[in-house]
Amino acid sequence: MGENKDNEFLSQQFKDRIIQRLDEKAPNVRCPMCGNNNFILVDGLAKHTLQRKNSYEIGGRSLPCALTVCTNCGFLAEHAIGLLGLMKDVDDPNDSQKE
Repeated sequence: MGENKDNEFLSQQFKDRIIQRLDEKAPNVRCPMCGNNNFILVDGLAKHTLQRKNSYEIGGRSLPCALTVCTNCGFLAEHAIGLLGLMKDVDDPNDSQKE
């Protein structure tokens, strides 16, 4: 298991895997608001709860997302962990033995 400092939500290994996948899929990304090309990765995942039409479930299915923030204007971008190929890591993001 990778080490996770008490004040971190995600291990450094998991953050590195997220950054690597984003760099592979969007190597020349620029902020859509200001054109800046520098971003920071938020230390934690956002979770969108998926809902059925006309109902609301607590604790149902969800879509975990990595968040990046433009260092110039603060624009926030969400990246679906599953499409980055890292969904298996969500159950144990500190496991350094995984991909």
